[in-house]
Amino acid sequence: MDSVIEIDMNEKYTFLNENLFTKCGWSPFNNTHMQGKINKVLIDKKIVFENGNLVVQPGSGRIIKPVL
Repeated sequence: MDSVIEIDMNEKYTFLNENLFTKCGWSPFNNTHMQGKINKVLIDKKIVFENGNLVVQPGSGRIIKPVL
């Protein structure tokens, strides 16, 4: 499985809980000013995240177990 992550290292933004894509819905980084924002994520040459939006159906992923 090949993954590509496109990051704009110069973009500054504020990390906010309402922008999370997690079951938990919160982060200790809420309201933290950051630099370097993810613009696009490709997995197996398929765009799954672009410009702040998930572009795949929820639940379309799969669990990947680490190789020990």
